[in-house]
Formats: sequence, C-alpha cells, structure tokens
Amino acid sequence: ATDIENMKRAEVALRQSEERLRIALESAEMGAWDWDVVENEVMWNDRHYYLLGLQPDERTKKAEYFLGFIHPEDRSTVTEKLRAAVENQGSFQAEFRIVRADNGGLRWMTGYGRVMESVEGKSARMTGVMFDSTQRKLTEEELRLAHDELESRVRLRTGELSEALERLKDEIAGRKELEEARLELLKRIVTTQEEERRRISRELHDNLGQHMVAVKLGLDRLEANRGEPSGAKSTASFDQLRQLVGVLIKAAHRQAWELRPAELDHLGLETAVKHYLKD
Repeated sequence: ATDIENMKRAEVALRQSEERLRIALESAEMGAWDWDVVENEVMWNDRHYYLLGLQPDERTKKAEYFLGFIHPEDRSTVTEKLRAAVENQGSFQAEFRIVRADNGGLRWMTGYGRVMESVEGKSARMTGVMFDSTQRKLTEEELRLAHDELESRVRLRTGELSEALERLKDEIAGRKELEEARLELLKRIVTTQEEERRRISRELHDNLGQHMVAVKLGLDRLEANRGEPSGAKSTASFDQLRQLVGVLIKAAHRQAWELRPAELDHLGLETAVKHYLKD
C-alpha cells in the first residue's frame, strides 16, 4: 500500500484550478488554445471552436488549420508574429480578422500567447487565448469617422472664420480710407470756407468800404457848403450822393445774396443757380 493523500489533494486542486480557469474563460468569452510546437498539434476549448464557427470535436489540429481561417490580408502578419514568439521564446499578441466557417462572416479577433515550455533552448509549448474584439473595432472606427468629421467641420469653420476675418479686415481698411477721405474733405471745406471769408472781406473792404468813404466825403462837402447859397453845384452833389447810396444798396444786396440767397431756402438750388447766372 502507498499513501497517495498528497497526490489526490493535488489532483483535486488541479481540477478546481482548471474549473476556475474554464469559468473565467467562459465568462470573458475567450477561446483558449494550447500548441505543442514540437509535434505541431493544437488543442482548443469549446469557445475557440465557437469563435471560428465550428462544432467542438476531440481531434487535434495543426497550426496551419487555424491560419486558414485568418483573413488573407492579415495571415502573413499573424504567421510572422507566431514565428518570432517561438524563436525568441517570448510572447505573441496580434489583432486580426477571421472568416467564420458557418456563415462566412468577418470578425475581428485579439490573440495573446506565451511560450510556457522549452526543451534544449527551443520553444516546446505555447498557450494563449483569443477573443472577439469586433464591437470594439467597430466602435473605434465610428470614433475615428466621428473624429474625422469633426476635424473636417473644424477645418471648414476655421476657413469660414478666416474668410470672415479677412472680410472684416478689408472692411476696416475701407472704413479707414473713408474716414481719411472724410477728414480730407472736411479740411478742404474748412479751407474753402476760409478762402470765401477772405474774398467776402475783400469785397466789403474794396467795394462797400470805398462807396461809404465816398458818401462820407460828399456829406463833408455838403456840410462845408451849408451856409452858401444853393445852386446847381449843391444839386449835383446831392445827385452824386444819391447815386452812391444806390450803388451801395445794390452792392450790399449782392453781397448778402452771395452769402445766403433767399431763393436757396424758398425756391431750391436749381432756381437759385438760374437766377445767379442770369444776374
């Protein structure tokens, strides 16, 4: 008789550990695989079969059988990563597409693996998992498309804002030019007003002033001759003064008309100009 208590406990612990692992894999919907690198034989759990669209069986598979389910565009990448993991006794990680056997549907998979045993410095056994990451990839693609759409809208809006800014700059420049033109016009108006004031001042001095001086001189002569007998000479002096006063009245009227003609307010610019030209 041999005491096998410890062996039995180890077997129970192993079964419990395997059961916990199975429950964890099923809960995570992960397919597990175990690859005998030396014999090139692969064992899968039921979930692994399901991910590939197959019914579980007890037959061992070759690595090439699994590679046949990988999309042709991803097959060389997965093969190269598996080869590198085996040669370097390291780990394997890849995202790839598979074509399901039952309906030909295309699904994204994420695979992880690690070399667990080595013999004489060479990899002998690799174990890993695989799970469906299609939904995550679709979400990432939707996010990428949304990001691209957002970037496109941002670029479009930025372009519109840049154009609006350029138009605003042009408008500001145009307003600045108009303001400068307005200031220049105001300067010219002020200059013209000053010139007109000087002209009117000369008119008053040269025309009205001279006639008033002549009237004053005539009055002085009459004052000096007040005691003398009236005659033709006095009559001539009065006639000259009368003419001078008439000229003075006309000059004053014309001067006032040039300053602000009454027709401009009552009859309008066109009639006022016509009267001015006629005069």
